[in-house]
Amino acid sequence: MSPGDRSDASEPADASEPADASELADASELAEPLLGPAAHSMDTHWFAVDALGQVGLFYSGEGGAVPDVHFEQWVRESSEEDFLELLLREPARSGVRFDDHALFEPARRARDSRDRYEIVTSPEQIGDSNSSAIFELADASAANDPRLGAGAFGWAPRLPCERVMLTFAAHRLERLWSELGILRVRVPYDIELSRLGLFRFRCTDYSAGPYVRGKVPRVPLRVEGLSSLLRHRLSAVSFDAIDFRETNVVQPFEHLPSHARTQEWLGTDGEMHRVE
Repeated sequence: MSPGDRSDASEPADASEPADASELADASELAEPLLGPAAHSMDTHWFAVDALGQVGLFYSGEGGAVPDVHFEQWVRESSEEDFLELLLREPARSGVRFDDHALFEPARRARDSRDRYEIVTSPEQIGDSNSSAIFELADASAANDPRLGAGAFGWAPRLPCERVMLTFAAHRLERLWSELGILRVRVPYDIELSRLGLFRFRCTDYSAGPYVRGKVPRVPLRVEGLSSLLRHRLSAVSFDAIDFRETNVVQPFEHLPSHARTQEWLGTDGEMHRVE
């Protein structure tokens, strides 16, 4: 996982959304906006919505430009885990779903070792792996087993999916395999944001170059379907002329006043431009 975000909302709840403590910030939260870059660098995650209200997570690295409005909204460094915890807190209300399509298909040959994984179909194959893993249950009711409760395998959010569970300690599944009715395990596994409907863009160019899009979600998450708190937190940056499904690269400077660590930025036209 990588650094991400958390913020705050002063927007009142819709009439259809009860204003309870699990959704809305309390007075102490309202006093301090959350989520933002480390004070010592530009390295940060930030969020944006496109013209259709689809949500994108952007990772600047050291060189990527960040819209000025982001710095006006977010003031504290945080992590991607914080965002995921918030997003998955109330999936029934937010409508967030985890897409398990082809999740357990055999791995194709990958150049990058980080993209390699195994599909385990028996407890003996797990061994002493300390890697994170995702597993499928034969019976959805087994997901309520207290041994799968919070903290059982380290921090692991409950995914909004009927029979698929996440663990951060694969080896602990060996002794519970038959009792829980585990069908198969994919190891290692880190949450793919595209399976939660999010677009992900990353900048690896030290010349403040464009962000490059990653996997396209099969079912994009739209901000209007989320709670008022999440809508506020994710909509600080809005690209009104972009559809993330049709856009492979995004250069913030071409759409909004932005900030970068360099005095020049590389446009999607391949030309260098001066920071105004």
